[in-house]
Amino acid sequence: MGMNTSSWRRVGASVLVMAVGAAGLVDSAASDGSDSDGDSLQGTQLVTTWGASDDIAGGTLNDMTVRDILRTSVGGSDLRIRLSNANGDQPLVSDSAYVGKQQSGASVVPGSSRRLTFGGKTSVRIPPGAMAISDPLPGPVPAQTSLTVSLHVVGTTGVITAHNRAMQHSYKSTSGDHAADETATAYQTESSAWFFLNAAIVTAPQQVDTVATLGDSITSSVGTTIDTNRRWPDILADRYGKLPEHRRLAISNEGICGRCIVGGTLTPVGGSFVYTPEKEAARQAVNEFIRTSGEFDGVVDFDAATRDPAEPTRLQAAYDGGDGLHPNDAGNFAMGNAPDLDTLRCN
Repeated sequence: MGMNTSSWRRVGASVLVMAVGAAGLVDSAASDGSDSDGDSLQGTQLVTTWGASDDIAGGTLNDMTVRDILRTSVGGSDLRIRLSNANGDQPLVSDSAYVGKQQSGASVVPGSSRRLTFGGKTSVRIPPGAMAISDPLPGPVPAQTSLTVSLHVVGTTGVITAHNRAMQHSYKSTSGDHAADETATAYQTESSAWFFLNAAIVTAPQQVDTVATLGDSITSSVGTTIDTNRRWPDILADRYGKLPEHRRLAISNEGICGRCIVGGTLTPVGGSFVYTPEKEAARQAVNEFIRTSGEFDGVVDFDAATRDPAEPTRLQAAYDGGDGLHPNDAGNFAMGNAPDLDTLRCN
């Protein structure tokens, strides 16, 4: 086909979906020096129930607390949180980190907040380019539940590792350590980025794997309603959550090498600022390759799920987020319902 990576990116909405097994997840946890004793218990494995890719946020943070909100996909036990300073230019230092159940906004369900430790210590220093994983928190972790992760930043951060356009508000506090606060009083500033938060990992039954969705702002589901978890990967997670436990899969947007690769066709961009006839020809060529090349273990046809039957170069009007490029809530619902649930299983 002669299609290279830059050609795909110019078209816009490239998506890959990968099912990953426990080995890669355990390796990534151990790679930052954490203790993984007990993770090889018979019949269980470590599973990424939530993840986010690393980007860079503007500005710096100085002696304040950030409170990120994540939503688990599958449940399990022994929650671990992975923090990232992958793009930092100096060490990230925190002396206080807590996890709790979100009540609403930046507030935490009273009594649910628990301190995280790292190697038995309440403080952690993460070098530039590195990650750190917390010690497991004993106890159950419910599926499809919004959790707060609060981190007090000591000193000034330098370059901030974050995931922008999260379609979820995070919160920045007034000066000082407010990680243990269960009220939202100190959290005066909203942000649309997840700060330093890379993954939430649980111990789950051996048969549970993780599907990692890879792509650009379409996969991030820009155009959906913020704070409502209506991204198409969330819809997919909801579908798996309704299955019997032995058929469930976790959903993460973190790109980890896996065993099963499923190609996702590119959604229409007609009428958007990126559209040109040349890009449309490239999109059609890429989609034809994904559908017919046999290079993938399966195909999810996001194009067919979202295009206007009368004008296939465009999104259906009911699915258009307003810019002709990003599907809205309804469009993401259609995308989340496009995959055959058995297609994404490694076996």
